This record gives sequence, C-alpha cells and structure tokens, in this order.
Amino acid sequence: MKNVAKLLLLCLLIQFVSCQRINKPYLLKIKMKETECLKCMNAHLMLKDFTDVAEMEIVFNGMSEKEINRFLEINSLNYLRESADCDIISDKKVFEDLNSNIMYSECYLLNRQGEQLAHFNFRTNDSTIRHLETLIRIGKSLMQKDKTIKLDTDYNNSLKAFSYRDDKLLLLNSSMNLVQTFDMNGRLLCEVDGTNISPLDIFEEMQPLDSTQATAINYLKNNGMLQSIPENAFVNGETIWVGYNVPYLDMGGTQFRLRSYYELLSFDTRDNNKNFRVICDGRKDNIQKIVFDNEDGNISAVKVCYDRINNKSLLSFDTYILSDDTLFTIYSKSINYPEFERQRNYAYEPRLKCGLLNLQGTDFLYDVKTDSVISLPFNCNLKVSQQGDYNFEVKSDAFLLDWYSDGQEIGIIFRDIKAGKWYHKLLTMNGDVIESRELSPSESNVKNYYMTSPRTALCLTNENEILTLLIGV
Repeated sequence: MKNVAKLLLLCLLIQFVSCQRINKPYLLKIKMKETECLKCMNAHLMLKDFTDVAEMEIVFNGMSEKEINRFLEINSLNYLRESADCDIISDKKVFEDLNSNIMYSECYLLNRQGEQLAHFNFRTNDSTIRHLETLIRIGKSLMQKDKTIKLDTDYNNSLKAFSYRDDKLLLLNSSMNLVQTFDMNGRLLCEVDGTNISPLDIFEEMQPLDSTQATAINYLKNNGMLQSIPENAFVNGETIWVGYNVPYLDMGGTQFRLRSYYELLSFDTRDNNKNFRVICDGRKDNIQKIVFDNEDGNISAVKVCYDRINNKSLLSFDTYILSDDTLFTIYSKSINYPEFERQRNYAYEPRLKCGLLNLQGTDFLYDVKTDSVISLPFNCNLKVSQQGDYNFEVKSDAFLLDWYSDGQEIGIIFRDIKAGKWYHKLLTMNGDVIESRELSPSESNVKNYYMTSPRTALCLTNENEILTLLIGV
C-alpha cells in the first residue's frame, strides 16, 4: 500500500508540474551558435524575461555536455540549465532544421497553436526589442487572464488615475488626496496622504515671523486652504514621485497673497514615516507640471512652463537623471504642438505614454521624438460654454482614455460619448485602423483602463479589483 501511495503521489506531482508548464503561453526555440558571444548582444538580456512566459528549447550542434555547460557559464546563462521549463538539446539534425542563417544564433517564438509569432537573432535593433517586450507583456497578461487582484483599499468614491510600473500598481485619488501603491497581489505597499504635506515644510520663508503672519496662516490652514493637492504621480523603483499643487502665502509688505506652485516630492515606499524630499521646485523656471512617460525605461517627461510675458504655456520634451536628491535635465527640446481650435477655459491636460503626447480633448497623438502627428479615428468636437461666472459646461463627442505603442502598432481605448460605448482600436504607426472592437457591456463595471501593450490592458473595477483584458490575442 505504501508503494501504491507513493506512486499515486508521484503521478499527482507529475500532473501538477505539467499543469504548471501549460500555463506558459509560448514556446521559444533557440538554435544556439556556440561561436557567438551572447552576453555582448541586445536580445541576450531578454532571455531571462522570456523564461517567465515561455517554455524553452536550446538546440546545440552536437556539442558535448561539458562544452555546453562551459558555453552557458561563459555567457552567464547557467539559469537556463537550472530552469524546469528549459530543455537543452544537442542534436545536429534538429539544429539543421532550425538553421536559416549559418552565421548567427536564431530564436523562434511560437504560441500554443504552433503559430510562429517572431523570428529573430540576438543582434536586434530597438524596434525589434520593443516588439519582443510587447510579446513578453502579452504573455504575462495571458498567464493572468483568469486572475483577479483585490486591492487593499477602502476608498471607492471616484474615478482614479491608475498606472502600472516596476511591478507596482499606482492609484492617484485626488478627491481623497491620496496616492497609493500596491504589489501585484494587491497588498498596499505605501500610502501618501497629501493632508500631511505642509507648505511650511516645503517653503521655509512661510514660517511666521510675527503674530499677524501666524494668524493669517492659521486662518488659511483651519479653512483647508493650505492643503497640498496631488496633480500626478510616478513610480521609480522603490520611490514614488508625486507632483503637488502646493499653496504658497506671499507675506511681503502689508498685504498677503495666496499663490500655488508645482512641487515634485519623492517618497521612499519602505519609509513608514513618509518623509519626503523636494526633487524639483516648480518656482524655478515657472514650471507648471512635469508629466512623466510611464513606459520609458529612462526618466523622460513633458515639462509645462508658463511664459508670463506672452501669457501662454510652453511645452518641452526632457530627459532627466536624479543626482543628490535633485532632478537634473540632461536633454531638452521644445515641442511645437500642432495648432488646433482651442476652447477658452479648458486646461488641455498633457498626457505622455510610449513617447506619444496627447493634450486631453484633442483627437491626435504627437510623437515627441520625431515631431510627427498621428490622427486618431474619432473626433472629440470639444466645446466649452460658460453658464455663469464660475460655471462651465464641457461637451465632447469622444474621449481618449489610454493608449500603448511598441513602435510597430498603437492600441487605443476611447469612449464614444454619443453612443455611450467604449472601443478598442489597433492602429498602424500612421494611424490606419487594423482592428476595431467594441468593449462588451460587462466591462461597464470598469472604472479605468491602463494599457500594457497594444492588445492588452489592466482594468480597475468599481470594486477596486484588477482584471486583465485581452483584446484580439
């Protein structure tokens, strides 16, 4: 009986391992050329990422086991030998069957139906790298398609800015004055409460020097007029950068004047005391806002400055480094955003993703690196009418919610306001429509989308759950 029980346990274990392998949606076959130095090439760095989403077959041209082990060690690929989902084969015939280029190693990426998704070698250009990164993202989405992530938050009152970066989910809830980050299991990692961000801790000159100044500051504070309001947020590794609109009381002379400035603060997610550092002071150069590209591996952003002489906002595309707790610009170029019919009293908030800029309320994307314009397949027809001194009505036929581009395709999600429906469209880089899909009625429970590839998105529901949406995959 003991032997039967052991045999049954072994069968269950084999079945469990097999099920685990099936969860990976890809098969990556690699014809390995032993004369290549793989660690010197771009795509070599992506093999580690492919192990998360693909079973792998590494095929050598009849090499001995000792030679194979030496090759893997020299090229820092020992992890492939230790992976349960990687088969290493040394067979001249199998090698020859995969051999379309005698000079280089080759990779064949297949889906579970045996269809070839990509064929590449390790000497890849940036465009191919971005496309492979897209396939890895889609693979991770396929593995998450039946998984629901419940976020550890009790706030559920309004539309929230929602993003994903560095394996962290970020919610910006302006009405609750909260910025929250979660891991991919929904566990709350860090919560930044804007009500605890005192302007007096940012602007030292606001410390009262006499009873009159103290009375003015206390009055404003007690009436909620010295509260820092979050404008945007960005995850950078283990830190969160939050751009706040921070009140500033100008106490020069006999009269006081209340202003506000954009201040970029950095918080360490591991610091329970929620201490912060000012990494960019918006008072300098009249910075109104810095909008980071969440999908750029570097720190890049669109910066909005205010030209007081000509009474207009100026846009620039900037690349930064962080040094000595300060954000330094290492590259900058002006953006000449195309002319369009502007409506008075509308902010046209800038949004930047995958190197593509959109001013909210316009129906085109602007490539900040090539200065090209991509027209979108809908018309916003934005109109603003004034109903009173401080009451404005904004009407629009369509609204662009989110997008993603890998340099070969662009996926967009937008709302047709007249029809009351959400749509996904897949576009070429010229804006031509490849595929179009109406999002199903059951997705009306979705509060917000964050696209993770041209064909996939994370969805935030009204119950603060994260779902994975696969579109045409």
